[in-house]
Amino acid sequence: MKNGMASLVKTVMMRAAALVLCAACLLGCAESAEAAVFSGGSVDLLTLEPYYEGTVTMELNGIEDTLGNRYASALRGFMSPGDAERFDMDCFDIWDIGRAYRTLTATVMVRRRDRGSKCEGSFRIYGDGRLLYAEDGIGSMTKPYEICVDITGVTDLKIEMYGNGNSGTHGINSVLAGITLHP
Repeated sequence: MKNGMASLVKTVMMRAAALVLCAACLLGCAESAEAAVFSGGSVDLLTLEPYYEGTVTMELNGIEDTLGNRYASALRGFMSPGDAERFDMDCFDIWDIGRAYRTLTATVMVRRRDRGSKCEGSFRIYGDGRLLYAEDGIGSMTKPYEICVDITGVTDLKIEMYGNGNSGTHGINSVLAGITLHP
């Protein structure tokens, strides 16, 4: 019971910290979105070619979340950190975004087919090797939610994603949908 409570407290604290960061970033995102409308400069990250590709999967033909919402594109992680280490696989992709963007927005979601899983996924977003955003404890009861990350001055954008489970049959995948870069 103690471990379960500690895990719950850790998850709540991480989500609260994420909300504070996102709230602080919202003004920047709104300004970026406004600038994008006038400049046409926002871009779906998955339309850019990563210069390093690991085992993260790009979903380019649409994906559905647990509430039935559909997204045109998404990035999906399916391997656990232990499996990745054991099989010597990199669960991340890296893009050179050339310091051209100020914010990254995305929807954190769980795939419809992962409903009922007892497993959890996670992801990390890095800018030039510095951790910018992290989320753990993404489970089948996680409802979709938006994130906004300050990527001002970033050249190398790395997104690391992990899932967990049994060969995808009873597991869960961490998913970032509609990843958009704003100038």
